[in-house]
Amino acid sequence: MAIATGFNSKLSFAPEATYLATTTTGFEELNQKGNSLALAYAVQTTERIRGDRNTDKILKGSHSVTGDITFDLSPDADHNELIHAALCTDTALSANDDGAAAIYVNGGTQRSFVFVREFTDINATGDAQIFKGCQVNAFSMTIPADGFIESSISLMGATMTEADAHPGNSPTATTTVTPFTSQDARISIGGSEDTTVTEITLNIDNGMSPVYVIGDEKPIEGHLGKMSVTGSLQAHFTSNANYTRFVNSASQEAGTAAIVIEIDNDRTSYDSADGIKFNMPVCAFTAGTTEVSADGVVTASLEFTALYDSGIGGAIQFDTDLSA
Repeated sequence: MAIATGFNSKLSFAPEATYLATTTTGFEELNQKGNSLALAYAVQTTERIRGDRNTDKILKGSHSVTGDITFDLSPDADHNELIHAALCTDTALSANDDGAAAIYVNGGTQRSFVFVREFTDINATGDAQIFKGCQVNAFSMTIPADGFIESSISLMGATMTEADAHPGNSPTATTTVTPFTSQDARISIGGSEDTTVTEITLNIDNGMSPVYVIGDEKPIEGHLGKMSVTGSLQAHFTSNANYTRFVNSASQEAGTAAIVIEIDNDRTSYDSADGIKFNMPVCAFTAGTTEVSADGVVTASLEFTALYDSGIGGAIQFDTDLSA
C-alpha cells in the first residue's frame, strides 16, 4: 500500500477572476516547504431524547478552509504575489513585478485564489484537493542572525473539493531559485542603517472572519477587519537610541521612527530587480526590555507597530523591484 509523503506532493495556485469563480488556467506551482490547508465543518448535534444514552444524529453545518503555507522567502514572483495579496493593496500587481509601478501600499482590495494540493505518489481517486475562495489573511516573516528568511501566509477560504486530476491545464512548474538569507538583508531605523540587529520579525494581519448567509453553507467572502502591521526586533545594546524611542512613546515625534527592511542578493548596493523592500515610515515602539546576564552581551528587545503615514497613504509599502 502506497503512503503519501510530503516531498512527493505539489501545491499550485491561481487567482480567481471573481470570488469562487471556476478557474482552469494560470496555475503556478508554489515554491513552499509545508502547508496545513484543511476543510473544517461546524458540527451540530441533535438533542432528541431517545430513551437511552446514545447520540441520535450529527449534522454538518457551515464550513470554511483555513491553514498556513510556509516558505523560505526567495526572489520569486509567486511569493511577491501572495505578499501583494496580504497587503490588500488597491494597486494591481505589475505584470513583471518591475518598474516604478511595482510599489504597493496596504489598502482594502481583497483578492481570492484557488489552491490545488496533489499527492503524486499514491495515484488514487481524489488525490487532488482543490481549495477555493482562498484569501490571504496574514503574512509573517522572520529574519534571524544567520539562516534563511522563514515566511508564512495564513489563508481563509470557502470550500474544498476532491478530484482525480488537477483542474488546470499544465500548471507552470516551480523554478529553482536561491532563497534569501539573513546576509541579504539590511535594516534601517530612523533613516540610518542599524548593524546591531540580531533578529527582526514582521507580521501583517488583516483580521479576516468568515461571513455566512441563510441557505448557503459556504462563507460569502472573508470580512476584512482592521489591519495591523506589527513586529519585533532584538539588537546588541550598544546605545540607548532605540530604547529611548520606546521610553518616549507618549510623544508621537520622539517615540516613533521609520523602519525599512531591504532584502536583495546584491548586497553591495541593494538595487537589483529581484530585491524587495518593506518600508514603514512611522513605527511606534510599544514594548522594550534590556536583558542582562552575568556572562554574555546585553541585548535589547523591542516591539513596534506601524502607523498610518500620509506620505505613502498607508502603514506599509512593499517594493518588488529595487532597480527602479
